[in-house]
Amino acid sequence: MQLTYKNGGKLTVAPTNVTFDAATRTVTVDPRQVLAPATIYTLTISGLQDDSGDTLENTVSFTTYINPWVDSFLYSEGKTSNYTTGNVNYTAPGTDGLWGTTDDVISDYWGDHHVAEGKRTDSHFTGAGPDGIWLTADDEIEYYQTSTTDAAGNETGIGSGRDAGVDGAWFTADDLGSRTSFQYDSANNRTMTIRYFDFGADGAWGTEDDIVNSYQTSKYDAKDIWVSSTDYENPGADHAWFTSDDVPSYHSYNISEANSHQTRQAYITNVGRDRILFTTDDVLYRTVNDYDTNGNLIRQTSLLSAGADKTWFTKDDVVGEYSTFSYDSNGNRLREIWYSGTGTDGIRFTADDPVWRYSTYEYAPNGNLTRGSECWAPGADGVWFTADDDISGISNFDPSF
Repeated sequence: MQLTYKNGGKLTVAPTNVTFDAATRTVTVDPRQVLAPATIYTLTISGLQDDSGDTLENTVSFTTYINPWVDSFLYSEGKTSNYTTGNVNYTAPGTDGLWGTTDDVISDYWGDHHVAEGKRTDSHFTGAGPDGIWLTADDEIEYYQTSTTDAAGNETGIGSGRDAGVDGAWFTADDLGSRTSFQYDSANNRTMTIRYFDFGADGAWGTEDDIVNSYQTSKYDAKDIWVSSTDYENPGADHAWFTSDDVPSYHSYNISEANSHQTRQAYITNVGRDRILFTTDDVLYRTVNDYDTNGNLIRQTSLLSAGADKTWFTKDDVVGEYSTFSYDSNGNRLREIWYSGTGTDGIRFTADDPVWRYSTYEYAPNGNLTRGSECWAPGADGVWFTADDDISGISNFDPSF
């Protein structure tokens, strides 16, 4: 049995423990880590046989719950600088000088949500309109976003409108903006991402003459695990997209490891002066992800160069930023800490490595998230993880089902 989910369009295996109770004839699949919120998981059953030798093959999909977000507060020098609730952003406390009252000053909001079969549209408003009153029908749209999905729940496209076009009316065919489309294989792995920046001569989005800006291709192995992705931002000498001379600009790939507690990925971020991918002047960095025995990510490290020995993934690799993650006994993430490199001892992963920010999370007795906080400075005492740390933001969530 295998439990999988999509992470950025890439199929990812969630580690599980599988047990069988012969007395009750029950198979139990117990995830070894907390499942991601608002995520579609698929349990694939294969090779399971009964006493008669009959084989059971099946798949079961379900969507996890997400705690309703309530509000978020940002702070500067210990004081509220702005907050968001109900998708409305407030940037000043109004004439009464008090935050959280009806005269707080609105800067913008997301609203006018339209949800239809396989399509969602959200609009961003940045002006109160001619009536000067926010949250009324004449509020001014800055732009909107649409998202479409197929019957399997795969996101098939994202569109945005940033100008109402010649007709001056939003949500019509001549709106100016951009569009991104996604393609999938038979296993629902995202294989192609195409980005368009103009609707072409026919003036309508979603047609064959939409003008391509760039695209990405992705490959997977026989187990549907992501292998590599390549971005193309130039159609090459023939000026035709999706042909063999398209010029790649970015490439990332997974480096499979026999050790299940570590994964490695490499990224070519610049093709170098020769403008050719996979040559010696490519600019690249690599990341290493370390996991505990339950499959929880406990450290993520960016490597900037292979070091003096010119060999990647050895002790002298030059570390850039790295982050560590800690969990409670239920697998809920408690803290994330970001480090900016090695400290004065020049040795990575030691106590003097400089912290540059951290996040903490709090949970209700039922295990649901109640609050997330972020700190960007250690406060007046100059010591991280003490009571006077400078909290930069707090988000609150409703823990009830």
